[in-house]
Amino acid sequence: MPGGSPPGTLAEVQRLIWGNNVEFHPLDTPLRLIAFGGGGILSLLFFSLELLKVRRDRRRFWLLSYATLCAATLLAISIIHIRFAPYASAAGAVALAIKVSHLRNRAGVLPAAVFGTILAVPPIYAAATDAGDARILSCHVAAAARWLKDERDVVLVDIDLAPELLWRTNAMTVATLYHRGYKGIVKYLRASRALTDDDARAALEAARVKRVLLCVLPPNARAPYIADLPETAMERWKSGQLPSWLHKDHEDDAAGLILLSLSPE
Repeated sequence: MPGGSPPGTLAEVQRLIWGNNVEFHPLDTPLRLIAFGGGGILSLLFFSLELLKVRRDRRRFWLLSYATLCAATLLAISIIHIRFAPYASAAGAVALAIKVSHLRNRAGVLPAAVFGTILAVPPIYAAATDAGDARILSCHVAAAARWLKDERDVVLVDIDLAPELLWRTNAMTVATLYHRGYKGIVKYLRASRALTDDDARAALEAARVKRVLLCVLPPNARAPYIADLPETAMERWKSGQLPSWLHKDHEDDAAGLILLSLSPE
């Protein structure tokens, strides 16, 4: 697809949005495996070791066999898709609670607390270290709620911020990651990836947008779905280069937000 051409297919949405969404990535690095799969690894080890200890108690054997199978399945799907990691983490929390409880009964509260803390450190450290690869928006949508409290028209806003805007106001949005399907995301991408003001205006009018809520990212930070493009029209708007048909209604530097309105014909 050429640099500035609008995506119109599900394949392009998958490439630009889902392909850059960490939730749909596998646990493909040691840090991510420890951070997001650590709980699953812990649960699988725990239930496997408990299973090996079973001798003649058939009921306990089958129960632990089922738990071990579940732990292995949860870890496997977490490795394939990071979005499933919370399930494996929950299994790890259960396994840790059981193990710490056993240790407390044998050695006391302090050794059990120390043991649990030690096991929690590696995933926390790995998650904090890996977070540098994530796109973190610095904008606070709550600040825009007072601007849009009576809004009933369509507002174009970053798809990651749209759910909060929908919750805080009565405004409509073009798209979110899990709302209005891929067609809404296509409309959003057409506007956000437009290189010229005229193309951006055409995309906004096609989506019936009346206002644009811009999130001003930190310097040198760009959304992944425009990373393959030169400077876009919306990026110029954030720096104050507005076309004649667009005017600024509000700006909040602390919140990192700019609210623009399309001028009527």
